[in-house]
Amino acid sequence: MKQLQVATVASVLALALLAAAAGAVTFDATNTASNTAGGQRFDQAVGLDYAKQVLSDASTFIWATFNQPSPADRKPVDAVTLVVEDIDGVAFTSANGIHLSAQYVGGYTGDVKTEVTGVLYHETTHGIADYVRLKAGYAPAHWVQPGQGDRWDQGYDVTARFLDYCDSLKPGFVALLNAKMKDGYTDDFFSQILGKTVQQLWQDYKAKRQRIPRLNPHRVTGHDRKATGSLDGSLPQVRHKIVRTHYRSKEKKYLESTGRKKRKKDQENPVPGKSPAQKLAKSWRTIEQLKNLDPGEYDKDTMFLCRVSLIDIDCSDGWCYLGCDTCQKSMYNAPRKYKCSRCGPIKRPIHWYKLKAKVRDYTGTMSLMIFCEVAEELVGVSAEDLVDEIKYDDEWYTLPDKIEDLVGSTHIFQVFDKYGNGSFSVNSIMDHVSAPVLAATNTPRKEGPAPMVSGTTAQARPKSTRLQKPNKRIASLLFFLLLAAAATDGAAVTFEVANNATATPGGQRFDRDYGLDHAAHVLADASFFVWAIFNQTSPSERRPVDRVTFVVTTTDGVAYTDGSTVVLNAGYVGNYTAGDVRTEVTGVLYHETTHVWQWGLQDYDAHWWVFEGIADFVRLKAGYAPAHWVKPGQGSSWDKGYDVTARFLDYCDSLRPGFVALLNAKLKNGYSDDYFVQILGKCVQELWLEYKAKYGQ
Repeated sequence: MKQLQVATVASVLALALLAAAAGAVTFDATNTASNTAGGQRFDQAVGLDYAKQVLSDASTFIWATFNQPSPADRKPVDAVTLVVEDIDGVAFTSANGIHLSAQYVGGYTGDVKTEVTGVLYHETTHGIADYVRLKAGYAPAHWVQPGQGDRWDQGYDVTARFLDYCDSLKPGFVALLNAKMKDGYTDDFFSQILGKTVQQLWQDYKAKRQRIPRLNPHRVTGHDRKATGSLDGSLPQVRHKIVRTHYRSKEKKYLESTGRKKRKKDQENPVPGKSPAQKLAKSWRTIEQLKNLDPGEYDKDTMFLCRVSLIDIDCSDGWCYLGCDTCQKSMYNAPRKYKCSRCGPIKRPIHWYKLKAKVRDYTGTMSLMIFCEVAEELVGVSAEDLVDEIKYDDEWYTLPDKIEDLVGSTHIFQVFDKYGNGSFSVNSIMDHVSAPVLAATNTPRKEGPAPMVSGTTAQARPKSTRLQKPNKRIASLLFFLLLAAAATDGAAVTFEVANNATATPGGQRFDRDYGLDHAAHVLADASFFVWAIFNQTSPSERRPVDRVTFVVTTTDGVAYTDGSTVVLNAGYVGNYTAGDVRTEVTGVLYHETTHVWQWGLQDYDAHWWVFEGIADFVRLKAGYAPAHWVKPGQGSSWDKGYDVTARFLDYCDSLRPGFVALLNAKLKNGYSDDYFVQILGKCVQELWLEYKAKYGQ
């Protein structure tokens, strides 16, 4: 079985990048109740080192949630402390100190380590605290479900769910709300950010979960297929097919058995505790690795991260189902009076997403199921909203445009195997910024060279020796990210980044607003994205590159690529005022990374426009097109390069999905205008005229 080698050298906390600009934030924890049962349980099950790591991880997560990339955006805090004490309640925060009840720890009956982690995320926030705990993945089972609660200002989980809804209407809402609260709170903030009063938003939120269902007539059995509902909103008196089986006894028994074996193995061979961020970074898998996992080595709660492109959605069995408004269980076989087999009587069932997605990365393809709120986050609207738009019966088995638009997009999914049978579902979606960098792994290999696993340190970054010149003092940081770029032969791609301009304003702004670890992450993401765009599922289809180097230095222009080295002008970063510099640099890196991987650069001087057009096409599809780019249809000639050519290539790709991948493959042997004829059956001039006509140009 082929395995991939992934290693990280000098994995440093995001906080370290900020130390030079504003002083480091220190995290400390003490247990003053170690002579009590709760204090002793804390030491055994949680530990002070783990607690300090959680405080650090939680702070980094909160800064990302609140969109606070620089210390100037945050509260002036230079130290955060945790004290475990013999007190009542759960926990409270006073100034910069968090106080955790040892009594609560001692009396808690579930997984105390997960619970304490969730409490620390809550207390580290203080201000919109349960929302952060929810987004970090530590919402307890007893919390209310989305849509539940009597008032939006009940606080805690009820308000957290409501804020999550508001954030879905305008991503970044909570960050904007938190920024406005610097000078105090007013209900008017909701109107300022979302254009509606908080009462209107609460009513919309509640109504979203309480709509009268529309039934799929093709799900109805019996003779009367027109009976899709009655005037009072009740279900018709007909039987419905069961969409999917929720419980599989054999698989459940097998899973329980393997889970017991795993717990026994863990008890016999205890390992040092890892922070949530460390566990997340260790959970990266490729599709090939997911398909080769042994179900006996994980349980239904084990999560894995994967970066994949969505290439198809199978709707032969529909794209939604009718389910309980609380537990989401299928209600197609429910009795007329809305009785869920789990929850008992309910107000009415609602439609939930059920997307069977086919995904791909550079190691292969697989199917993933995406249900309910996760799919709603992906699509951007609820299944109820799309059901409301259905006019004809066949639309139940035809993808709505909102869902079809997802095909071709790239995402980071957190997946799990609920039944232990190798069928994975998506638990959550992570953005490319907050997703952790791939962590080191010592996965055993059956063939090929031994994995190159290096030690990690959180104390300091090693100086770069490769990018420094003798007898010159160049401040540079080195960050390696070894990706599994060749599953067949064990080769790896190394991403090496350095800032040689830290003495300049632009270099300092880069460190402050972007950072080397983020740059390494973006280079990795961009490479994955380019491989997906170029449909290069195996290393043999790509340029033979084993190292990509990124350097920030003082030069001319914006950036350039020389072989597999990307050079960014620190002066451009320092003087950029047209928008968010972080987004701009990311777009530039996607463009330049394309040059590293595209074929045919030996023809660049003669046909530069096609190579720059493809690079900007990748930037466009990744979602980083600047506002100053030409609009579709604009431009005087298809060979103007950059944004003009990128828009034209996007049109060609719409005529035949995968056009750019085919064009790039043909460029291996040099460029010819005839490639347009070979792929699309029309000459490039004819295609250009049709493109202009489409947009009224």
